[in-house]
Amino acid sequence: MSGLHSMQPAEKNIDPALFRQIFETTGDGILITSDNGTIALVNKTLCDMTGYTADELIGRVGSSLMAGEAHPMVDECYGDYKNGLIDIYETFYTRKDGSIFPVHLKIAGARGLPGLSAGIIICVMDVTLLEQARRQLYQAMRDVQKAHDFLDNIFNMTGDGIFVTDDVGAIVWANKAFGDMLGYTPQELIGLYPAELSPDIADDEMIARMAEEMFSKSEGDYYEALYQRKDGTVFPIETKVTNLRDGTEQTPAIIVTVRDITERKKLENEIKTAYAALEDKVNERTMHLEEANTALRVLLRGRNEEKEALEEKIAANINELVLPYIDKINEGRVTDRQHSLLEVIESNLKDIISSFSNSARFINLTPTEIKIANLIKSGKSTKEIADILALSTRTVEGHRDSIRNKTGLKNKKANLRTYLLSLE
Repeated sequence: MSGLHSMQPAEKNIDPALFRQIFETTGDGILITSDNGTIALVNKTLCDMTGYTADELIGRVGSSLMAGEAHPMVDECYGDYKNGLIDIYETFYTRKDGSIFPVHLKIAGARGLPGLSAGIIICVMDVTLLEQARRQLYQAMRDVQKAHDFLDNIFNMTGDGIFVTDDVGAIVWANKAFGDMLGYTPQELIGLYPAELSPDIADDEMIARMAEEMFSKSEGDYYEALYQRKDGTVFPIETKVTNLRDGTEQTPAIIVTVRDITERKKLENEIKTAYAALEDKVNERTMHLEEANTALRVLLRGRNEEKEALEEKIAANINELVLPYIDKINEGRVTDRQHSLLEVIESNLKDIISSFSNSARFINLTPTEIKIANLIKSGKSTKEIADILALSTRTVEGHRDSIRNKTGLKNKKANLRTYLLSLE
């Protein structure tokens, strides 16, 4: 660096100390070559940038710091630089440790500097951080473009129509599905108001009123309306209105999702028609059923009357044609066993004619159990019943337990004869 001390600025009014301070403290690296292209002067910034000392750099060819094929390019233009050409271009430098870094070079002739007849000055800017920022910016732009393309694909691939309005309600963006739904291109929809797509549109006042209504919708509101295609056909739609937001703040614009519900309405009408037809059929069947029930009730009433008449006839026949003869037999000579049997017969016959409806209480009893139940009602003991029916007392006791079980008296302190008599 001793040459710097001996150099004098071209202008006599510049302080050499100030010149040296500027040279050493500038943020860019500076190297100055002699007229044969070797480095004559370097500043501290360039030394720090490359990892060399000033003594290691002085005497080297200036282009030797460049990486790769950059050397010949500078060497070929060396004469032009010495003749006053100023050039700026990007290249790479190689540090002492072999690492390569990007730089911006500004090269100019060094004429006018004392001691250098035809050298050049090279200002070197380390643009590593700038390149990193550039790459990051480029990647961010690519990511933004990818995100834009991704969202654009989603909006255009979805089956529902989507459009976005500005702060006065005019459409500023529409997807392909919305255009296809209405028979327009998305570009033709730009600038239209949603109210203009309605067949009920009347005037600008209605457009403003409908725009105000859309902006007043709560986030996620659904409502149904009619839209009119470009060819004039009208179809039903369902829309969902959502306020656009910038962070937590609501923007003066909305995004609207539109779904063609023609098929749904058609299905709803078919269901209503089918339901009405079903109701008519049910009412018709109900009327027929009521008529059948009326006829059945008449038939049952006649059967009941016939049953009552038959029961009255049976009761009359027993009273007139059977019981008197049992009384005459009892007046004659009969054994005790025969007398008991006659009593049972008489009791059973009276039971039959007393109430035919009471026979239902024996529906779960076997014929033998019915006989034993009637004898119990007559006040017969187990032994007497066994003698009358020619059964063992153990068998009769078993039937008694079965009768108690079937009549719900098992494990209850209730008299069986009293219960059976209560059924009459």
